[in-house]
This record gives sequence, C-alpha cells and structure tokens, in this order.
Amino acid sequence: MGSSLPSKPPRRTQSERREATIRKLLDAAADALIDEGYSGATVQVICNRAGVSQGALFRHFPTREALLVEVCNDIGARVLADYRRRFTASGGGDPLLVAMQLLREQCRSRVNQAFYELSIAARTNVELARAMKPAARAYYDHIEELARELLPDLARLLGPSFRTMVDTVVCTFDGEAIHRILFEDKDLDAERLVLLGGAIAALTQPIKAHKHGSDRSGSEQTRTNGRPHKTTPVNRRRT
Repeated sequence: MGSSLPSKPPRRTQSERREATIRKLLDAAADALIDEGYSGATVQVICNRAGVSQGALFRHFPTREALLVEVCNDIGARVLADYRRRFTASGGGDPLLVAMQLLREQCRSRVNQAFYELSIAARTNVELARAMKPAARAYYDHIEELARELLPDLARLLGPSFRTMVDTVVCTFDGEAIHRILFEDKDLDAERLVLLGGAIAALTQPIKAHKHGSDRSGSEQTRTNGRPHKTTPVNRRRT
C-alpha cells in the first residue's frame, strides 16, 4: 500500500505576499528603533532584520520616513487595542486609578520606546517632524476618544476640560518614562500616582458640589411648582 505524498500548501496571493512583506518591514523597523535607536535604524539594518531587499522596502514605502510614520500608526493601533482589552479585564477598582496605572505601564513598555526614539529624533530632523506630526496628532486624538469611552462619567463631569486632563496625564507619564532612563525613584513614582489622582479629585469636587446643589435646587423648585397654592382668606370689614 503506497503512502500519499504530503500536499503542498496553497500558493499565497499577490495581496497576501504584499501584506506579509509590509508586516516584516514594520516589525523590523520597530525593533530596530527600540534596539539601535533612530540613527541605527537605517534602511540596510531594517532590511536585514526583515529579510528583504532594499528594493522591496522602496516598492512599499517611498522613503525611510514614510516607513517610520507607518510604524507609528501600526504601533498606535495595537497599543490602543491592547489598552482597551486590559482595562476591560481589570475587574474593578477606581476606574481613574486603573486607567492611570495601565497608562504608566504602557508608557514604560518596550514597544512604546519606538515612539520616544522618533519624537526625540524629530526635534532636530525637520523632515521627520513634518512627516510625523499628522500621525502624532491622530494618535493623541484616538487616545482621547478611548479615554472618553472608558471614563464616560469623568468625561461628562469635566466637559471641555476632559481633553486637557487626558493630555496632562499622558504628558506626565511620557515624561516620566524618559526621565527614569537616568533617574528612577520608586517611592516618588508611587507618590506621583497618588498625587495625580488627588489633583483630579480636587478638580472635580467643586463641579460635583455645584451639580449636586443645582439638582437639589431643581428638585425643590419642582416640588414647589407642583404643590397646589392655598388661597389666603381676606378679612372683610362689615359696614
């Protein structure tokens, strides 16, 4: 009885091959940024890591900067999806403190270092800065949208100030992640998280008090308006 030959895997379509090559380039560029920094993430280094030719890179991306901007977009989408999943799975606790703790962990994560490498390089690279700014703006807009989705009560309470609050917290943990490269103090880190939570609580307290007072005043007015008016008897003099 003859043995059957193993079947060959189906040939990938041109679209599938294209997507696979782009995926290799994005992953290789991100790893090169993280491991070797912006200056070390050359076209040759990225291609060597991806196992593709330079011609293949430039068939999909017109410039090195265009590839790195797409790395930003790709990492951003994955980071936000992972953040949403982790927040949903956190299972209780103060939503704001959970959100800030997860944000801090994300800022310190390996993948996030690619953002910092590009941001710092853009300070002195005009072309990179010009290419990165639209992607960075879109990313921070998506961060705010996700924050509104996950913290709806706080977003309603703060109104227009919610955007400022989100950006302030993000800036704090972005700065902390870079600051701790040379200076790390775990006690300060723990106090900083408590301080931020307390500052936001202090910011919202007067708004809550005002809203509670307005609601109570409105309820009392409703009760007054709904109560039938009593007619005051008029004393008439007899003539």
